[in-house]
Amino acid sequence: MKLFLLLILVGLIIFISIQGFLKFFYRDPVRVPPQIPNIILSPADGKICYIKHIKSGEVIFSKKNRRSINISDMLQNKIDTTQNYILIGIQMSFFNVHYQRSPIDGVVYDKKYIPGEFLDINLSRKILEFEGERNVTYIKGNDEKILAIVIQIASNSVRRIESFVNLNDRIKRGDKIGMIKFGSQVDLIIPAKNVRLKVSEKSRIKAGETIIGEYGNGENK
Repeated sequence: MKLFLLLILVGLIIFISIQGFLKFFYRDPVRVPPQIPNIILSPADGKICYIKHIKSGEVIFSKKNRRSINISDMLQNKIDTTQNYILIGIQMSFFNVHYQRSPIDGVVYDKKYIPGEFLDINLSRKILEFEGERNVTYIKGNDEKILAIVIQIASNSVRRIESFVNLNDRIKRGDKIGMIKFGSQVDLIIPAKNVRLKVSEKSRIKAGETIIGEYGNGENK
């Protein structure tokens, strides 16, 4: 009888622990976007792991755990490749809120989901290409000069990305657009023309609240 009661107690503790963990992990705090014109908000919670300035025509590579992700392939015919862009990588930890939010007001003009796999290529040169699960959301601003591309990147072991938006949905800054369960990384691509960045590498940021950049102040180089 004592063993039976002990097993029940242990089971109850495990159940309560799991429920507490899930409640913490799926927490969804209220976020109040700044009411400032022409700003770009962070799409994710986390730390900025890199900021890359992409010249026109340049192949765009993201980085995850020292592995390359060819972004140019998934952007074909979706952006003007004669323009310069800024690529911002946001690394998420287990403790971050895992919902992603729209950086700008606008319309979802395209989406692309990539189930993914992990490939090692050209090992003699120690080049590793990550082909994990990704989801790309393309958002065109109300001012068509403004554009934001949000790339959700799951870890190869998890593969659990959810999207909350559909093609032609009209969304506002700070609206939830998706979630990466157990997190990983979110990349943001924005045109470089007439934008001034408000963050730097290693900055800690919050989705829907932290201002990433502001349009109308000259190109950030």
